[in-house]
Amino acid sequence: MQSFHGQDLSERTRSALRRLEMCFSDSSSATASIPGLGGASEEQAAQIVDEHIFCQPPNADAVYYKLWFQKLSAIQELVILETLVDFYKNQTNESLCNSVFKTMFHAGMYDGRKELLYRLVSMAVGVECSHLLNSAAVWMQMQSCSSDVVVQLMKTLVHDYCHLLGGVESPLRRLPALSAHFTCNFITALCRSPGVANKPGITNDLLELFTEWILADPKLCLVSLSHSQNALLQPQRTTLWTSPTKPNTQTPVPGLVRCCLLGSLTDHRSGADGRCHSAPLWSKLHVALLQTICAFPSLPGAAQLELITLVDMQRIVMEVTEHIQKVAAPVNQDVTYRLLQVLQVALATGAFRCSLVDLRGIFKQIPPNRLLKILECQHLSSVPPQMHNVSVCRPLDLATS
Repeated sequence: MQSFHGQDLSERTRSALRRLEMCFSDSSSATASIPGLGGASEEQAAQIVDEHIFCQPPNADAVYYKLWFQKLSAIQELVILETLVDFYKNQTNESLCNSVFKTMFHAGMYDGRKELLYRLVSMAVGVECSHLLNSAAVWMQMQSCSSDVVVQLMKTLVHDYCHLLGGVESPLRRLPALSAHFTCNFITALCRSPGVANKPGITNDLLELFTEWILADPKLCLVSLSHSQNALLQPQRTTLWTSPTKPNTQTPVPGLVRCCLLGSLTDHRSGADGRCHSAPLWSKLHVALLQTICAFPSLPGAAQLELITLVDMQRIVMEVTEHIQKVAAPVNQDVTYRLLQVLQVALATGAFRCSLVDLRGIFKQIPPNRLLKILECQHLSSVPPQMHNVSVCRPLDLATS
């Protein structure tokens, strides 16, 4: 297909990427490489992307843009995607990679560009393009891993590499080696999928894969916290840890803890013979999560972070104790002990911090047993580590979480 300036589509895209590289490498502006702070450079970059990569004329409306993407053939889309992947494969400047990705896939983009985003990241997994996946990971964290566009991106990857190309040969199995940051956000986004009570859109095959990854590297679920100092994430930095009344959406740990505890209860109740046949899986995942929480103190800046916030813990305890009542012993006892083990390790490592009053309220919700009494003796006799000097949080409003 001929471009607006007589170049074919592949050459047009390569030329635009070269111009973007020059734009973000402009030494006349110290902030040119940081979208949001680059002034004229940022505006120029956005114009290059719109007009010369995605072929959007100036001031094009949503109707035109939708028609344009409908006219693109599968071959033409493939040419654009392959050219973008080649650019990232040959690019070593991390800041440039992140800036280009953020400019191409900005907030408020039309549906047609979102579809290309999903295909581009899926292709990056298939061809093992680490630089592109790392940039996608930074972008995911900027958008929030619970945002609709990120959750849909993860669902696309699950469809492509679990449903269409599942099994031991699935490229997803190599994901941590390609990009640990992307892998961490991949798990986080799936765990934050809305509308699912117990297992948030995650099959047992995926849970087995997550467990395998975390057992091999307990710090995998903490990678996103290490990247929170990235220049592109700085504008969002102040919103991450300012209040224990907000859930931690930067790491999959709270979601996986909730999934592990509720999943074993749900599987037991739904089993045809009254047994939980996936019990070994939940046990392994529980051990992996405890190892992750134990690894938290070694994270740089851990003293200023919260791995599981108060609102996260309140939600986990409330939902687990509610479901425990519907399951007979010994399953309910096992899950209660696992919940208390998470609390015990999180308090000991500083991964969970709260006031004495809040902690007492949490303990009161949990069915009494020997371990609970031990924890009460250990932690209710003195004020636990507290990150924020705040008053007692109100009961959790799930509608706002």
